[in-house]
Amino acid sequence: MFGQVGLTARGLKSRLVFARAVCWPRTHLPQAWIGCWTGLLNLARLAFGQSSFTDLDFADDVCLLAELLEFLVPILETIASEAASLRFEVNWQKTNLGTSFGLQGDMPLTIKVQGQDVMVVEEFVYLGFLIHSSTGSTYDISRRSAITRAAMQSLENQIWRSLLAISTKLKLYNVCILPIFLHGSDCWAISKTDACKIDALDQWCLRMLLGIKWYQFVWNDDVQRLTKQP
Repeated sequence: MFGQVGLTARGLKSRLVFARAVCWPRTHLPQAWIGCWTGLLNLARLAFGQSSFTDLDFADDVCLLAELLEFLVPILETIASEAASLRFEVNWQKTNLGTSFGLQGDMPLTIKVQGQDVMVVEEFVYLGFLIHSSTGSTYDISRRSAITRAAMQSLENQIWRSLLAISTKLKLYNVCILPIFLHGSDCWAISKTDACKIDALDQWCLRMLLGIKWYQFVWNDDVQRLTKQP
């Protein structure tokens, strides 16, 4: 089981005391319940009263792992009560629960937590990654491919069909387009089918960049030779 919890901070002090919240699971949750309590900080250094805070951990989303659904419900209840003492609120609209084996026939679609309905889903996006119940990367790769294609098409008239040099277009492609697709790719578990899809996307982008139409017969090796892309 996995869960995504949305947290909302109220005020500057809340952001500072979140450093306490990062360590909270180790002292408040049983070891079997502790899965993942991660975050990103958007403030590099802050001073509050007599204390100076550096390298803080701050997050507006939390991902928790547990072996059973019955474990996640009391975890969420405890987080909600503890977060309130730190002037945080749980955003129940952003909170989702999922399983690593997909939705079963007897799996409820919603779970009641402190009177709030929490959705049980097959997938959700966490820190830019699509976490799917299949635990594979195929769905995230497909999602990234769609976003990348949309980015390429949005620049078709202004950049790819312009009179800019091919070398300039390639630099824009490598700097602005590839990072969209490759974000988090070091965590992908790629199958042979996924590798073929990635190559096909790269070819589609490079052919648009070169102005090659779909009906023109051009070998993939020729495209790589013209662009000098790996």
